Amino acid sequence: MAIVGRPVARHLDDGTTLEVTRTASDGTPNANSLLYGAAWRAAKALGYRRLVTYTQEGESGASLRGAGWRLIANRPPRAGWHTPSRPRTDHGTDRIARFLWEAPCPPFRGGVQTIDVTEHTRHLGQVAPALESLRTEVEQVREGDIAKPVRQIAPICLRVQQLAMQCTQQFHELSISHYAFMRGGQENLAHLADACYRVSLAATLCNLAIHQRTEILLYEDADPTPAASRDQLRRAADEMKQAATTYRGLAQALSRRLAPAAARNEDQQLVASALTEHPEIATARTAPASAATLPPGTATRPPAPARR
Repeated sequence: MAIVGRPVARHLDDGTTLEVTRTASDGTPNANSLLYGAAWRAAKALGYRRLVTYTQEGESGASLRGAGWRLIANRPPRAGWHTPSRPRTDHGTDRIARFLWEAPCPPFRGGVQTIDVTEHTRHLGQVAPALESLRTEVEQVREGDIAKPVRQIAPICLRVQQLAMQCTQQFHELSISHYAFMRGGQENLAHLADACYRVSLAATLCNLAIHQRTEILLYEDADPTPAASRDQLRRAADEMKQAATTYRGLAQALSRRLAPAAARNEDQQLVASALTEHPEIATARTAPASAATLPPGTATRPPAPARR
């Protein structure tokens, strides 16, 4: 048996997403995987575009993996839902870490993918603090004599490069998704491309700082002072500062747009209109200049079950 309903999280309750809230079986091998697969087929047949569920810490998720589901987010333990204005009873599921899973989503249309914009917004918000932390480390190295450039700079350089790859991966996922069709999306993607470039450039400048500090071992006329390396590190810090400002602004803008239901409905209508009037852009992946933050919905909005 599988129970499927509207998502508990309000950001996921967009009218095109359902949540598996419980499964039960008699212990037959692979029964849970079959239930998850059947639930997803039934949801698609009813017009829904997305199906999610949660597992708790300590659960392997083997049944979900067997059904082709993928892990998309980790949720830290929550102290509870009780507040003075809204009393809630602890049911024993609080203070436990959870994991968000998603059924295997088909292409949106013409190869355009559906994504969880809420989760991408969270990732965008994590980039700015990471860049600021790396920038602080670069500044600390720059203020010293850089006597051991490889030991001092290389670990920072590796982390900046890893962050640059993650940023580029997220930019790619957003650019081939329905996000590109939302209000402000094209402009936001342009800002994101610029920020990705700056993070990658910062990693290159850190590498260059190592080279210019160690070239004294290779060339007799090399500058024995750390001046050139300091200049490259200064430039790297400046690039990271500008990228952090961009990422922070994008995350704040997306968070504000995800909140009101009117904005989510407008984004869904923009996607529907774009793909209906110009189906060729779905294949070309070149959307009109207006897009921004569709919650994980799609072009059509099937009737949502009545709230009880």
